[in-house]
Amino acid sequence: MYNIYVQKEVQKEFIKQVSELKSEAKIDAIINYTLINKISPADVTLEVIEGTISPTDPSQQAAALSTPGDGNYITISSSLTGGGIGAPVTETVLEENFETGIGGWSRDHNFIRPWGNGRWRQRTSGGNKYIYFSGSYSRGGAWTTDILVITLWANISKNIDLSSLTFIPDEATLSFRYFDDITINDGNLIEYRIDILIDKKIVYQLDLEDGGTGQWVNIRKIYLNHPYLLAPGTHTFEIKMYIKIQSNFYYYPLFGLPIPVSNIDFDTALALDDIILNVSKRATSGSTTSSAAFNITFTWPTNTYTVNGSLLLMCDNIATVETYILSEDGANWVFAQQYHVLSDTWYNISLGNGTKIMIEAYSDSPFNLYLDYLNLNSYSIYVGEIELKLKNAGSSPIYVSNVWIRNSTDYGSNSVNMFLAPGDEATVAIPFTIERGLTYEVRVVTDKGIFKYQVEIP
Repeated sequence: MYNIYVQKEVQKEFIKQVSELKSEAKIDAIINYTLINKISPADVTLEVIEGTISPTDPSQQAAALSTPGDGNYITISSSLTGGGIGAPVTETVLEENFETGIGGWSRDHNFIRPWGNGRWRQRTSGGNKYIYFSGSYSRGGAWTTDILVITLWANISKNIDLSSLTFIPDEATLSFRYFDDITINDGNLIEYRIDILIDKKIVYQLDLEDGGTGQWVNIRKIYLNHPYLLAPGTHTFEIKMYIKIQSNFYYYPLFGLPIPVSNIDFDTALALDDIILNVSKRATSGSTTSSAAFNITFTWPTNTYTVNGSLLLMCDNIATVETYILSEDGANWVFAQQYHVLSDTWYNISLGNGTKIMIEAYSDSPFNLYLDYLNLNSYSIYVGEIELKLKNAGSSPIYVSNVWIRNSTDYGSNSVNMFLAPGDEATVAIPFTIERGLTYEVRVVTDKGIFKYQVEIP
């Protein structure tokens, strides 16, 4: 006699056992798409910015950097760059009092009509000329329960060319004066400030108060974070007024009905004058400063997505060593790392991810840098094939039938047909070329189910 109850129990037991087997199964998959290549010192160019180098012949330099500990070094001797005993070298790279208008400055804002307006212009008060921005914003919505939050700004910007500097600055200071005024007729002030930006990075913020100052305020000698302002190259300097306001929400009675209304309404003004930006090179009190600086330049191999390495370096004096990487657009140096080195001690100086790296060292007294071994490796993408490393991380044997890799437009696969005992590993090759900046899905097809993994290619 056909027993439906017995059949259901058998099915339940079967499903239970299959589920237990799947829960015991686990496959770890690691995709290897990287080819590591060593960059030869013969393909590297050394360019001294401060100091003198020996030997000067590129082939001898490459030989010195090829083998560590062989007694064959490159020597870079420092030069004096301080401005005399106890005095730093300082140069004014921006000085603007707006007496002749606002020529040479770019002006911008996002006070959008028809709800807002505003512009930068020159004004005169008591014979003194300055620049002035005034803007208003008014927006309201009936029949809405939404709370409006708006962010508005107005800025001036100017390019600063530091290519003519005779030193690499390690400090920047800014002075200016301002006058601000804000009247909020409807809304709540969340943020209100002045931002100072260099190369689109905020290096200083000055919080402003509701209502404004009502008078001129002098900001004297702000110390800016120097990695954002380094020679050589052209940098963008900006001063931005930033406002963030949240609307008031209330019900307005109309014909006896409560009408939801959300309103923002305010007026603001900002005046700026006497902007002075100085860059300087520190000198220790009682001594001049000695410094040495050089660039390491090389070409990335095809399909390279990152480079790293190190330089074996020693100094015969106590010194500070800093590394910088040239930005992708080639316009600015970006600070990477700083080392405080002891005399006659070898250090592995880490080199960052860039095609041009600057190393600068400075000390209170003259010194020599010794460069012994340059170790540079590039990481590029395999062309035509990738490797997939599989490991049975479960507690039961597993049968792998197929492996796949795919994105939205392309795929590659390989029939594996292998058993893996717990702990076993295997490497599978898949004919496929991946591309940078894409995300791929890896699938491992087994008798215990399909295991999926996401891989993001840098």
